[in-house]
Amino acid sequence: MPMPVVFPSFAKINLSLEVIGRRPDGYHELRTVFQTIDLCDWLEIDITDEPAISLTCDEPTLACDERNLVVRAARELQAATGVAQGARLHLRKRIPMQAGLGGGSSNAAVTLLALQRLWGVTLPAVTCQRIAAALGRMCRFF
Repeated sequence: MPMPVVFPSFAKINLSLEVIGRRPDGYHELRTVFQTIDLCDWLEIDITDEPAISLTCDEPTLACDERNLVVRAARELQAATGVAQGARLHLRKRIPMQAGLGGGSSNAAVTLLALQRLWGVTLPAVTCQRIAAALGRMCRFF
C-alpha cells in the first residue's frame, strides 16, 4: 500500500485589510495583504480507486463532513474534472481553530492544489479561483 503524500498548509495573517463594498451575495469586497507565517497544518492524502472522499482529523472537535472546507474542496474538484478517483484525507491540526489565521481556507486551497497533482488533472487558474471563491474569500490566497 502506498504511503500517504503529506502537504503543509500554512497559516496567514492580514497585514492590511480594507472593506471596499458589499457584493450582491451579501459578502464584502475586501482589499487585503496576506502574509504566510511559519505555522502549519499537515494534510495527508491517500488516493483511492473509489470515488469516495473521506476526512479524519487529530482534532476531535473539527467537523469532518460536508461542513469542512477540505471535503467541499475535494468534491468540487471531482465535479469540475470528472475524476473517478477519490481520496482519504487526514488533517494534522496545528493552526488554532477560529483564531483568524486562515487554517480552514489554507487547508481547502492546499486540497485543490494537491489533488490536482495526485489525480493527474489540471484546471485553468480561473476555474480554481472560482471554486476557491465559492468555498470562501480567504481560500483564493494560494
